Amino acid sequence: MGRNLRSSSTIIIFLVLTFSIGCGKREKVFSAREYFDQGAEYFRERNFALGALEFQKVLEKYPESEWADNAQFGLGLIYEELGDYQKAVEELGKVVINYPKGDKAPNALFGIGEIYERRLKNEPSKLSLSSLTLKNNSQAIETYQKLVDNYPGSRWAPMARERIERLRKEEKR
Repeated sequence: MGRNLRSSSTIIIFLVLTFSIGCGKREKVFSAREYFDQGAEYFRERNFALGALEFQKVLEKYPESEWADNAQFGLGLIYEELGDYQKAVEELGKVVINYPKGDKAPNALFGIGEIYERRLKNEPSKLSLSSLTLKNNSQAIETYQKLVDNYPGSRWAPMARERIERLRKEEKR
């Protein structure tokens, strides 16, 4: 049942995005910040389909804006909330790949590490995005290490170091 709900939610988001992009209806154009804020509001209201739509507008209309990495990160969070962890890793991975200097990149890596650690233990690998693949604690350690290596001064690095240490201890047991 969980897989069906996850699949249905993903399909609904896809259909909303596809339909809204394909409509001939003219819409008022907002700033990247306005689209992002509306997406964040929908996210808080747990209206994930409309939240994803607004975040997607930021990425399509303002891909170079200061809000683009936040919108991409928001898409990752939406899929995580929907329980589609593989899609969440994919969307969060795009933050790191497309916006490596953005302030959300270390946060996205930490989120990916948490998904590997807590949500995708012992699930088979089904996705490959750059060097990010779904595995288990060893993949979580690798992801946290990328965070520490690439963003050592970020606020997420100390927490990643703690996670690495704890997971390595678990592996030795």
